[in-house]
Amino acid sequence: MFLPNTSSQHQPKKGYTPLRSSEEVWEKSIHSLFDFFPDPVFLLDHDYAILAANQAFCEMVGKTLEELLNTNGFDLLPPRLVKTRKQKIEEVIESGKPLFFEDEQYGEILRSSIYPIYEGRGRFLVMVQNVTESKRIEQKLKTQEAFNQAIINSIPGVFYIVDENGQFVSGNDYLRETVIGDLESDLSSIQGFELLHPDDREKGRAVFERLLEKNIPPEPFEERVLYHGGPQYRWYLTTANKAVIDGVPYIIGMGIDITDKKEAERDLIESEERFRKLFESHAAAKMVIDFETGSIIDANQAAAEFYGWKVEELKKMNINQIIILSPEEIEQTINTAINGKQDQIAFRHRTASNSIRDVEVYSNKIEYKGKLLIYSIIIDVTERKRLEALTDGIITTDLQGIITSASPMALLLFGVKTKSELIAKPFSALVHTRDARQWQNILQDEMDKPTIRTTELLCKKGKDSTFLAEITALPIHDLTGPLQSHQLIIRDITQKKLNESRQQHTRSLI
Repeated sequence: MFLPNTSSQHQPKKGYTPLRSSEEVWEKSIHSLFDFFPDPVFLLDHDYAILAANQAFCEMVGKTLEELLNTNGFDLLPPRLVKTRKQKIEEVIESGKPLFFEDEQYGEILRSSIYPIYEGRGRFLVMVQNVTESKRIEQKLKTQEAFNQAIINSIPGVFYIVDENGQFVSGNDYLRETVIGDLESDLSSIQGFELLHPDDREKGRAVFERLLEKNIPPEPFEERVLYHGGPQYRWYLTTANKAVIDGVPYIIGMGIDITDKKEAERDLIESEERFRKLFESHAAAKMVIDFETGSIIDANQAAAEFYGWKVEELKKMNINQIIILSPEEIEQTINTAINGKQDQIAFRHRTASNSIRDVEVYSNKIEYKGKLLIYSIIIDVTERKRLEALTDGIITTDLQGIITSASPMALLLFGVKTKSELIAKPFSALVHTRDARQWQNILQDEMDKPTIRTTELLCKKGKDSTFLAEITALPIHDLTGPLQSHQLIIRDITQKKLNESRQQHTRSLI
């Protein structure tokens, strides 16, 4: 509050009455007492005359005690401060209470304390403290605290401090806003365990007590935390550590919301369970094969019944032990399937009894835990193949497509009773108008470049019906080499196409 003003003169106050002898003892006592204060201290009367001062004050203003006594204290101040300081004195006189204030003078922060002394004379005790360093430290602490709080608030999860009773002491904005739902929430009024799901509280208390008693930090643990006051709970992965501050134990930790992860894991488990049930109980034979090695990773009961090996035996085998192809042919065929070029492949498979079965295999590639697997459905088509072999019709035509011969099965396919109904007629008469141009193109292509060709044509059956035929055209040459005729192998594939459509629908449901 008071610093020397070197431009002013310090004269004893006019009309000042010297101290009486009874006061001299008091003054000496005051001087002795003042010297015990490390900070500058001085005594003013109601006219602002300095009655006493300690050595620290003398050093601060650069004067001796004798020079200071009985001088006006405000003469030591710069003129700009006199008015405000007199106002401070007046406040003390009016309130009768001590007054404390701080201001900056010459680059230093001073804290002044004015105490009224009630002994009938209206005196004031003034203490001046240089708090520049403490203020600097205080500001540094505030800056550090703000920095620390900014870091804590940037954590993408909960940060908490609780006392030994589980009562919140501090926390970050995430805890207040995201978990509690109120950024202005008073955490000190909240009991930490009350935020836990009832089924998780006992476990939480056990971790808490063990940490307090044995100081053993737990591994990160999962718990459900009340969200925005309920009723929803969310899963958090929580850490906890013990810290002792000023002899008082606290628990400090963090929590990361793992609800989405937990739900994804649950959905994955449920999906795997559904797949497992569909896989194991499906009537069709199914296998999962390691693409790299050909090892059978899994097989269902239908596959075990079809092949004659138990499921556990199949899982110890390689697909090479079943498919009647060389390893190179197997690899090439599977590559064709998984690259999307062909999802249905015809194979011949060996069973445990060494019988050979014709199968059609529908395969998809799946990636599981970093491994490429082949998921296959195996359909036994042995009987169908046998029946197809028995039901093929054969027709021979000349180069213009006129029928010259027909097998008995051909008569059945086209719904006629005698060969005469077919012989000498153009084969085009048996083709539905929808595919008539396609047949003419095949006939012309055979003339231009004879080769084996297979196509599908919609053909007539009797007067009112049709069937879908797979027709393989074979060029027939005479002994000298020129093309002589065409042999047509006709197979009714209507039911086959219907089955394929049904199987395609079934695959779409898997």
